[in-house]
Amino acid sequence: MRFCSLLLTLWLLFPTAYAATLSLDPCWQLLAIEPTVAGTGNPITLTPGEHHLLVRYEETLPARVNGDNDETLRSSPQLITLTVANEALQLAAPNLSADSQKQQFATMPKVVVKDTSGRDYPVSQREIKVDGFQLGVNYQQLLAAQLATSKPAAVATGVTAVVSQPALNASMPVEDSQLQQLFLQATPEQRKRFISWAVQQF
Repeated sequence: MRFCSLLLTLWLLFPTAYAATLSLDPCWQLLAIEPTVAGTGNPITLTPGEHHLLVRYEETLPARVNGDNDETLRSSPQLITLTVANEALQLAAPNLSADSQKQQFATMPKVVVKDTSGRDYPVSQREIKVDGFQLGVNYQQLLAAQLATSKPAAVATGVTAVVSQPALNASMPVEDSQLQQLFLQATPEQRKRFISWAVQQF
């Protein structure tokens, strides 16, 4: 309990230090997110832990001939899941130049999230089929329904990500002041791993 109280205190004192941000390239549209977040700005602020986002690739191809209408490409909603600590991340745009490449990508989009070093960040992705027109769809309800039906299957067949966690010996009590001192002495990377591990203990 004392450990949880200290973590909560640190979180309340420095909320932005223990949150991740996710920037979306203009070609990606955020449809829904769980847990919900305050505001709909870009970048999105994500508290440490697991998040589920429903996104869609959308691109407009200018008309080739005067008088023709522009062509709007829209993919099916993509359910992506990622676990964050306090990173700055970006949902990157695909490197496509030809219209045919963009049309192909819209039929089978691949979500790529990058960190500040340009490295791929681990995410899982699943396509969500929506029958008929997508206008008027309540995507927040759709996301909630998908998560409710996928949880049992995820236990049986889902891919389990192995995350490095700092070793703690339960038989060795650590005073709050000691824990705080260790945290302040840790490197930013060590703090990320600690927060990621700590959130999973709640």
